[in-house]
Amino acid sequence: MNMIVKPKASKRKLLKLRLLFFSKGFVELVFITFFKTLKIRKMLPSSLKKPIITLFILILTSIFFTNLSTANSKEIEGIFNVISGDTISLNGVVYKLEGIKAPNSRQKCKKGSLPWLCGAAAKRFLSQTTHGIILTCKTKRAGSVKCNIRGRDLAKIIVKAGWAVPISKGLFLKEAELYAKENGLGLWTGKK
Repeated sequence: MNMIVKPKASKRKLLKLRLLFFSKGFVELVFITFFKTLKIRKMLPSSLKKPIITLFILILTSIFFTNLSTANSKEIEGIFNVISGDTISLNGVVYKLEGIKAPNSRQKCKKGSLPWLCGAAAKRFLSQTTHGIILTCKTKRAGSVKCNIRGRDLAKIIVKAGWAVPISKGLFLKEAELYAKENGLGLWTGKK
């Protein structure tokens, strides 16, 4: 008598699980093996069921945590394009500089009672600072990077020049902002 046992997980759930884990080739092999095991599990003695499931869970857990740790430490190098005062791109992928907020490219600020294009000025500063220079960046979160330019932190350079404000609690960025305020630089022009 041939017995056909359908796997409990649907194809959609399987796809979601595959997307959850980043390494496709190995994970796909593990999933295929596991679901083939589901088909024959009624034929397995009960003493083997728990070790097989435990092994599967251990493999998936190790893959998941390995991918998380390597995703956080991914290093990117290249000559980036500037999108705004705190946003850059490389090969079509857009990254936000970690820990700072600059005005968007079309944003206006007031100098006394007159408006001026502070967002365009912030973008111009970042463009001039990084023009033709290879940046070394580490991804922090999805779409967020911490970059160095010639061994110096790019976010700190921008804040110290007055073209962005810190949004993180890092003391080195607060000191850079204080320097820009005290010297009336960038966004702080005319506010001394």
